[in-house]
Amino acid sequence: MKNKQEISNCIKELQLSKQSIVRRAESISENLLSQLKKDLYACSCFSLQFDESNDAIDIAQLCVFSRLIFHDLIVKEELFAIIPMKERTTGENIYNSFKTFLLSFELLPLMKKLVSITTDGAPAMIGNQNGFIAFCRKDEHFPKFLSYHCIIHQHALCGKMLNFNYVMETTVKIINSIRAKPLQRRLFRLFLEQVDAIYGDLPLHCDIRWLSKGLILSRFRELLSYIKEFSKENNKNWHFLENPVWLINLAFLTDITSKLNELNLELQGKNRYIIDMISSINAFIMKLELWISQIRKENFTHFPNIEDEFTKQLVNKNHYVNEFAMVLEKIMNEFNNRFSDFKKITILCSFFVSPFMDVDIENISEEFSKIFDVDRRLK
Repeated sequence: MKNKQEISNCIKELQLSKQSIVRRAESISENLLSQLKKDLYACSCFSLQFDESNDAIDIAQLCVFSRLIFHDLIVKEELFAIIPMKERTTGENIYNSFKTFLLSFELLPLMKKLVSITTDGAPAMIGNQNGFIAFCRKDEHFPKFLSYHCIIHQHALCGKMLNFNYVMETTVKIINSIRAKPLQRRLFRLFLEQVDAIYGDLPLHCDIRWLSKGLILSRFRELLSYIKEFSKENNKNWHFLENPVWLINLAFLTDITSKLNELNLELQGKNRYIIDMISSINAFIMKLELWISQIRKENFTHFPNIEDEFTKQLVNKNHYVNEFAMVLEKIMNEFNNRFSDFKKITILCSFFVSPFMDVDIENISEEFSKIFDVDRRLK
């Protein structure tokens, strides 16, 4: 750069006082809001997604994201708002805070373009009488809209059906006892270097989301032989590491959480549409049916950790086969129950993907009229 020094001098001359930074942040915020307003006026319709979580000082923040569809079918995804919730996060308070935000920035008239709202499954959001969605439906400023329970939240809840907490808690206890104490961690690292292990350490696990536990369990199993040796050398009373029942359950939990984790990653990301998500969920349910059938035949092709553990342990497979098949059936039933709402629009999604498919047009028209307010859209 020829003018590198000149640019450097200009940067050094920038005012970095707290007042200047605040003014600049406010200016950027106003500009972003202005752009959002222009997009809302220009778009054909939009949908909103709500997610509530606590910040570093335990104040609940309502995060609102938008997906806007324009006349030329261009799609934009933008952060719509972050609204602090200083009172209780009841459905009515969430609704009042959101409406106050809309009124403050003159966005309420644009709600007529709203077509759907997605939330998590909290009662404050989806309660029939006092939930946020219920209050929005009663408000005349809101049009008739579709509401969804977030697919990823429902998928996470399905994962909690595994009921292998005793395996997970024991694994976490071992990991934290090694990682959380500096001396133990140094000794374990040194031990791994001496035995020339592939991995140099264990990941720290305190209390993370269920679906990310598959990665923790995979690493733990890969280092299991070294952990056993380390426990003996350091007089650790981890006797369950030699228990075949615990080890087989650990292998099963590792396999199934890895599969749930893969599905979770598949559902995430930008420009993922409901059609793609429904396809992923339906495909996973079909896989569960296949896995149940294979496990009952003692075929563990899709469960490499279980297959590996059974080669090491001289145990009766029949007991585990029935138990694991029942667990997979519970997960499959949970998926079918939690995603039953999406079955109502599966045929419509299929029609959008393949409009020349062999279907009953009258039936499709009837489904459209049930779900969408066709009359309002045609006016």
